[in-house]
Amino acid sequence: RKRTKTVPNDSSTTWKGHSLSRMALIVRGRPTEFRADQVVLQRMDSFDLNSTIFKSISSPLSRLVLDARLGVEVFYSSAAAKVISEEYSTLKISVPKQISANAGIYDFMQTQCDF
Repeated sequence: RKRTKTVPNDSSTTWKGHSLSRMALIVRGRPTEFRADQVVLQRMDSFDLNSTIFKSISSPLSRLVLDARLGVEVFYSSAAAKVISEEYSTLKISVPKQISANAGIYDFMQTQCDF
């Protein structure tokens, strides 16, 4: 099988704080499966289940399954990373305006609301 150039799905490939996986979720509005030539899963050599919140799991089978699912790193092909990044960058993501510091809502919340 031909090896394609890959891009890691980590902070080095983020845009506006999102990894490629997160960008794909946002763009498509749902989890997406990628073809084998678009994504490569690679075992993380340094993964240690005992350094996670699952360290107390004692069943050998459960530990094996958790280790197999959590101990992988995702790499995208350069082509897939480019498509995801381009689709994401064309989104019109609007951030709501902040309420001005002197807005009456603060006074209302402080004097009229009973939390």
